Amino acid sequence: MSDLAPLPAAALRTSCDPACFDFETTNELVPHPGDLGQARAVEALHFGLAMGHTGYHVFVLGETGTGKHATTFRLLGERAAAEPVPPDLCYLHNFDEPLRPRLLTLPAGRGATLRALMTTFIRELGPAINAALGSDTHSDRIEALQNNHKAREEAALRAIGDGCAAEGISLLQTPEGFVFAPVRDGEALSPEAFEALPEAERNAIEQKVMAWSDRLEDLLNEVPGWRKALRESIVRAENDALGPAVAHLLREARAAFADLPEVLGFFEAVSRDVLDYAVDGIVPDEEEEEGIAETEENTRFHRYQVKLLVDHAGSQGAPVVFENNPGYGNLIGRIEHVVQQGNQVTHFNLIRAGALHRANGGYLVLDAERLLTQPFAWEGLKRSLRAGEIRIEPPAEAQGWSGALTLEPEAVPCEL
Repeated sequence: MSDLAPLPAAALRTSCDPACFDFETTNELVPHPGDLGQARAVEALHFGLAMGHTGYHVFVLGETGTGKHATTFRLLGERAAAEPVPPDLCYLHNFDEPLRPRLLTLPAGRGATLRALMTTFIRELGPAINAALGSDTHSDRIEALQNNHKAREEAALRAIGDGCAAEGISLLQTPEGFVFAPVRDGEALSPEAFEALPEAERNAIEQKVMAWSDRLEDLLNEVPGWRKALRESIVRAENDALGPAVAHLLREARAAFADLPEVLGFFEAVSRDVLDYAVDGIVPDEEEEEGIAETEENTRFHRYQVKLLVDHAGSQGAPVVFENNPGYGNLIGRIEHVVQQGNQVTHFNLIRAGALHRANGGYLVLDAERLLTQPFAWEGLKRSLRAGEIRIEPPAEAQGWSGALTLEPEAVPCEL
């Protein structure tokens, strides 16, 4: 073994003359744009990202410290910046099938606008209904309709009463209904007095009673139709009073989305639903219920909200999303529940977006090892990619198991 020569202290450090640098501090330096020693990896990543067909994905492997994440995100960011911003994703209440919320896609940034407009609409709706249905003009109209109906019924009954009275028969109203009784000297005959009459007279009276009973029965059969007509008249009056108020509340929203027929259709559905609900009467003042989480009226009005699932307002380019915890719910999304009166309930405002929704129209980066260790996550991801749609459903439902009643939101087209 050869002898080891001692090293002097000066040989253990390198000296550099600062005069050879053309900068004062390293803050003035521009970071190196490339990835040192990773030329082939960068070329392969560029090639993979250029594959626009479905079914192709890029797997990045490498030793710790080789810059896998930094390089991947830099290249994805550069590419995504030049691509269009995807649309906002919203869910709306489905008035025909409440358990199947409708999907609405809007140009980036307009989802927040629609949500804000509908929030204002909901806040102003209760007072508007109270003002419209509580006005003196509307109350007088309803009272006139009811009085006319009452007068019609009374006149019809009075006509029968006067007619039978002219023939010596009285129309009496008892707790059991209407009855006819023969009259003598202004007094109804008792059963004993009636039986004491000659048979011919009794038969004549009975014939008259039967004839008037038939006329009364015909009248009573007509009354339900009259009452139905009254209800329809009241509904028309309610709509006449409330329709302009609802139209006024939605005027700004209609103008803001005049270029989107699907949104205008939503406004029409909201208007119809409000008018259908308004016939139930004036709603309580929400301020009087302050501190109560959910009243029946508030819950019903919340169906007019817009669930903004993914908001791209202010975004530039396509999204690049890294999901550090790729569990099933974090990828596919979830439907949350709340407890009301001891029962678990849900509605479309409790739908939560997953990484697939946030990355839709752009790029999704996952840790493959973590993905494979999460129950149902890999199967759910494959199902979404193969079907070309993101369908939010509990894992139990996705696996064909029976579960609690839940929502079935309309699927989102998947473009990753």
